[in-house]
Amino acid sequence: MKIKTFLIFVFLILTVYSCRELKCDGFPDSELKWIPYKINDTIKYSNNNDTIEFIVEQFYKSEPISERGGFFDWEIFCYIEAYYYTSKAKNDYQIKENCDNGNSMRIEITENDFFYFELYSRESFLDTIKLEYFEDTLINSKSYKEVFLITKDTIHYSPKIAWIIKASDKGIVEFYDFELKKTWNLIDN
Repeated sequence: MKIKTFLIFVFLILTVYSCRELKCDGFPDSELKWIPYKINDTIKYSNNNDTIEFIVEQFYKSEPISERGGFFDWEIFCYIEAYYYTSKAKNDYQIKENCDNGNSMRIEITENDFFYFELYSRESFLDTIKLEYFEDTLINSKSYKEVFLITKDTIHYSPKIAWIIKASDKGIVEFYDFELKKTWNLIDN
């Protein structure tokens, strides 16, 4: 009798929990300011002697999901992210900006150079990266809001890209190629 009661109890518990609805929020639209480009957008940079052009080839924004079932909450893998990737340009540049959970930012301009940091705590995940934040600033006589200057250690390391400047709603507004000793500025229309 005790076993039968126990089995009925377990069955009821499993039935109740398997009927739950599990939800995962999508990437918030308010945070798309950090992933400002969509498919087929053109991004251009100049170094006063040359121009490079990128076309956004991939864009993704996680959408909300809702599923029924699952005994444990971790049965739904809830990963919230948005990103865009561009075509390759001269010097093997290719921009990849990825924001997950509306907070962690990963930026690549070349295959082996990435910048990884937290947007709101304003901290870097790597000891070799220094992060500075400005509410607003002028760059080449243009005003930008929510600006990050992210620099790499060039004393102990030789990265291809030494620093980038990223602004909300504009993406990367400037970057410095340490190997070529060239600063590339966003051509902002």
